[in-house]
Amino acid sequence: MFFLRLYRWILGYITFCVTDGFTERFFNLCTQKGIVLNHVSINDKSVTADIRAGEYRRLREIARLSGCKICCKEKRGFVFFLRRNEKRVGLAVGAAFFVVFMCIASLFIWNVETAGSETLSRQTILAAAGQAGVYPGALRRNIDQLQAAENIITTLNGKLSWVSVNIKGSHAVIEVRDYVARREDETYCDPCNIIADFDGVLLSVEVHNGTKACPEGSGVKKGDLIISGIFENRDTSCIFMEARGIITAIHENDLTIEKNMKQHYKSFQSKKTVKKIGLFGLSIPLGFFSGEKEYEQYEKKFSLYFGQTKLPFYICETTRAYYNEDCVSDADKKYTLFFDDYTDTEYEKYKNTRILEKKLSVREDGQKFFISNEANCIDFMGIKQKIEFDQQDS
Repeated sequence: MFFLRLYRWILGYITFCVTDGFTERFFNLCTQKGIVLNHVSINDKSVTADIRAGEYRRLREIARLSGCKICCKEKRGFVFFLRRNEKRVGLAVGAAFFVVFMCIASLFIWNVETAGSETLSRQTILAAAGQAGVYPGALRRNIDQLQAAENIITTLNGKLSWVSVNIKGSHAVIEVRDYVARREDETYCDPCNIIADFDGVLLSVEVHNGTKACPEGSGVKKGDLIISGIFENRDTSCIFMEARGIITAIHENDLTIEKNMKQHYKSFQSKKTVKKIGLFGLSIPLGFFSGEKEYEQYEKKFSLYFGQTKLPFYICETTRAYYNEDCVSDADKKYTLFFDDYTDTEYEKYKNTRILEKKLSVREDGQKFFISNEANCIDFMGIKQKIEFDQQDS
């Protein structure tokens, strides 16, 4: 269907309207003469259809015989486009230049993508691929895909176990697999116990391997045995194993942070954005930054697409936000800054903890500012402690 529409567009077609007379006789005569009409639609007082541009003149005789009137409504197609723009030489030159440019550009790699790695960043893999000769702007015929894959593995020095370089048209895809070291036999581990790593009251003790040493509801101190790695058989013989289990406990967890009253902060001054155009990995800046003031920088990259094909062009916007020199915070901003720091610290400490009750206190002492938090919470408990054996000479 697409090629049929393309064929009609290249040859050109005319949309016309038939009114008055005997329209049925008009279409019967068109069929007898072998004239093909498309997209015929009937309205209240007229009939609309499409015809190939070269056969439109033949309709005049048929319209005269049937007593109808025909009216051209629209002309479409490549032929009419050329006629409308035959005096625009620049348009023709630009189109020719575009075709030549695309033919030449198709000989090079437009973009490189990566897939398959969970440990290495995309930039690391692309840097290694660039050293192996696979980068935007590289000539396709000069790329040995097998050799490039081997060079990438060598460059990353054992971090990848498998690499495949696939070139589809002007698009290169580097598929990788992370290297996973062979693990030793995990069926045997050093015998160990699980002991408490803080004071608290046991809420649950789920033993996966070993012997429970403390029941739920009992209080434990840091270093007390909770799950033993020694299992006693009925014949009084012992088996030493790695203790495993999940333990939760209720305990008190305190947090205190200290800040100096004379806090400093950066005040925003201005920002500037500079755009640059990228072509095959090369950047052409459309402006420059000036000044040595302190700034924060971030970028936005917009790639261009033709359909679903990523073109080797992109537009990058680089924005710098400039700040004044450090200023002493005033009374209003001081407490805001303190509590912002405290909130961040509290989140890192309690992000894996269920807080049951919390008490917050704030105090000042000279040039110091203290924020304290006393919380009752539920945490996972337990660390492994290797079982030591006394070696005696026989």
